Amino acid sequence: MTLVEEIKKRKTVSFSEYQELALYDPSSGFYETGGGAGRDFITSVEVGAVFAEVIAAALDTWWGELGKPNPFFFVEVGAGRGTFATNLLGAEPACLGALKYITVERSLAMRETQEDTHHGAFEVRAELPKDLHREAGVVFANELLDNMPVDIYDDADELCVKVKAKAPLWTREVVGRPFPEQTTACKWLRDALGVFGEGRVVAIDYMRTTAEMRELPMEHWLRAYKGQAKAHSVFDNPGEFDITCDVAIDQLRWVRTPIKEATQAEFLKMHGIEGLREKAENDWRSGASVGDLAALKAKSRISEVAALTEAGGLGGFTVCEWAI
Repeated sequence: MTLVEEIKKRKTVSFSEYQELALYDPSSGFYETGGGAGRDFITSVEVGAVFAEVIAAALDTWWGELGKPNPFFFVEVGAGRGTFATNLLGAEPACLGALKYITVERSLAMRETQEDTHHGAFEVRAELPKDLHREAGVVFANELLDNMPVDIYDDADELCVKVKAKAPLWTREVVGRPFPEQTTACKWLRDALGVFGEGRVVAIDYMRTTAEMRELPMEHWLRAYKGQAKAHSVFDNPGEFDITCDVAIDQLRWVRTPIKEATQAEFLKMHGIEGLREKAENDWRSGASVGDLAALKAKSRISEVAALTEAGGLGGFTVCEWAI
């Protein structure tokens, strides 16, 4: 059954139900049929290995702040094909001897890819762990919350977008400016805060406040992508596009106030990305005249650092940290 047929069978669905079907339907959902990072959109993970190397340094800092527990768990949620896990383990953080790495990925297709290509280098799960509440660790989510289903409300706090087969149905004239209610993301945060006995939750995403989103046209904070290009509408060809919504940081603060908030550029600089850039620049200068593989790799790493810290791009993302 196609997604349109499923919606037609239900007659109408809320936007969150529509988004859930479009992204995660077992037979036709975007993520279950091979869509995702690398081909349809670029995240910090796909830029290269530098991002994972800096997070590995941050992980050592968090480990030290907790007294260097052994075991020490790192739970990566929304792990996709396992690229970040491979790069972080390859960076060999100081905590590696104590580290227990778990990936969480709800897409069966992507979990199978992880298991086929990474051969037991880390544990693969479909849901947040519920058996580690006596342990210490970090729950980490990079560009996860923006894919969690949202409902869209108006100034009268009433659901103002429903979907029927082939077209959106605005149930009535919208009063004022629509905004997303991110119940699913807030529930995820509450659950993540309960995974460990001590540690932290770290989420990186493009974030705004609800008030800021109310000042913008809906298509500025609710978007669809395929092939690294923006689609005309989130309602075009459900299942063929990623649907993403800016994360309302004020709604996350209702769950618990973060202990730290920073841009991605600021966060990466705090954990040593400038040192990696300087080394890459020195390697490039010393090897540019030769043009050997090491020099070319250094040049690539300089470009990675620039992309990860660009204020108008990935560097402008928000990094939130919560204490457990």
